[in-house]
Amino acid sequence: MPEIIDLSQEIYSGMPVYRRLPPVLIEPYATHEEWAGETDPETQTPAVNRLDMGEHTGTHVDAISHMGKAYASQSIETMPLSTFYTSGFCLDFSHKGLQALIEPDEIAAACASCGQEIKKGDTLLFYTDHYRRAFGTPAWGKGPRA
Repeated sequence: MPEIIDLSQEIYSGMPVYRRLPPVLIEPYATHEEWAGETDPETQTPAVNRLDMGEHTGTHVDAISHMGKAYASQSIETMPLSTFYTSGFCLDFSHKGLQALIEPDEIAAACASCGQEIKKGDTLLFYTDHYRRAFGTPAWGKGPRA
């Protein structure tokens, strides 16, 4: 039976974001105590949080509209939800260095070595270990690329 794996990262205030993108801020917008009319409560428990972040925060999908002006009508909300539930597998490219290109023949070899075949509609994940190795360093924006 297929296993469903949630690939999303936790979203939290101050989380890492790509350079030149807005920081993530999550703060209470309204509290239960405010709604109950309490004055000077000892605690404040959020009833509604305000989220301030760019759409390219954490785990996300670049809509076709992200690729250029000509695709403006193909924004994320136009993509069917079924697009995001796929079969797939992960290939280990953690040996690749900074800004190293992952070539098609390397992808084919990695598939062969783990006995996998890319089928139409599959999602293919490339494990590069870049976050662990580079976050917080000048190399952060220089990960491997395919």
